[in-house]
Amino acid sequence: MINRWSLPGPSGFISRAVNTLREGFSLVLATPLVGPATLAESLRISLADGGWMVYGPLEPGSLSPLDHLYVVLDITDGDRTRRTVSTLLRGMEPASIVIVDGIRPDHWPEWKRFLGDYEATSRGIARADRPLLVAITSGLAIAELGRECAALKNYAWQDVIGEFDTMLYVIDVLRNRPSQTGNEKLLSHMIARLALWDLDLACLLAEREEQLLFEPVEALRSVLNEFPPVPAMTECWETGGLMKFDGIQLPHPFLLLAQPAKHEVLRQRIWEAQAGELLPLLELQRYYWAQRMKELVKGPIRLGDQQLDDIDELELGQLAYLAKIKNLKNSIKQPLETLRRYRNKLAHMEPLDYMEAFDPVLRPKSPMAT
Repeated sequence: MINRWSLPGPSGFISRAVNTLREGFSLVLATPLVGPATLAESLRISLADGGWMVYGPLEPGSLSPLDHLYVVLDITDGDRTRRTVSTLLRGMEPASIVIVDGIRPDHWPEWKRFLGDYEATSRGIARADRPLLVAITSGLAIAELGRECAALKNYAWQDVIGEFDTMLYVIDVLRNRPSQTGNEKLLSHMIARLALWDLDLACLLAEREEQLLFEPVEALRSVLNEFPPVPAMTECWETGGLMKFDGIQLPHPFLLLAQPAKHEVLRQRIWEAQAGELLPLLELQRYYWAQRMKELVKGPIRLGDQQLDDIDELELGQLAYLAKIKNLKNSIKQPLETLRRYRNKLAHMEPLDYMEAFDPVLRPKSPMAT
């Protein structure tokens, strides 16, 4: 299965963090409570591969941030009678990075004060030699992060995973199934629109029966018991219930599932995926059948009060009507009528069912076929 951190969005987030550290900035990385569980380890691996000396990921601990770092980094007090950020920095390895992971909101005030002191003191050290801190918060509101400073930047896990990332991930899961059906592209798009940024949910949906995915409410209900227990999710970023997805703020699908009045939104997401995949196929079919009919129907073409010189100008509905009034053979009339019906459903924001979406009549044909 594809490594999630190799996807464009997550790998870009790691690269941005690494580049910022390379420029001599300490970092606060904010994540929602239900967020990227292995961010700290993935960052450590990337930094270590780049030749950095990395300590951690470390847990925040019960001591003050200053004392905690003294202990975990095994810095001796020597003849000093008082610990300060300055003495901490002098005891740390030059150009090293310390990752502290899982700072919760109740511990954030003391870590925020400490990071402010650390940032201000570290400015006196050349960027190339400056020991850096990466503080990863969990469940802390973005507004609580505080301002960025000359040697400290804040990055939030926001708008990182987009539809393309989720589709790449899901299509890899689907193509690694024991048997393939050839339906993976549309299914991956539908799952991506349903699961959004939640790759764990996307993976579970990819394991469902294909037919079930056309019933989004039932599909989501079917994974609830298998989903890892999570804290209460509300419609806010810090709990993982609200996230930007390709620039648009959207609620997590489980929040929509819990509100029957919002179930239509889930069905609309299935339609969005189908429209993106199937409307181009319908247009290819329209062109194919127009070419097939050119030798059978000579122009000009009159449809009611409308006269057309070229059959290529006709839409699927018009082609189906023309085939009917010209009494063409059933092998032309029936596919056109089916395509007209599918096109009409999608045009009215009505998703196709499983049999319709994978009807062989939609399969691409060579425009030169006769």
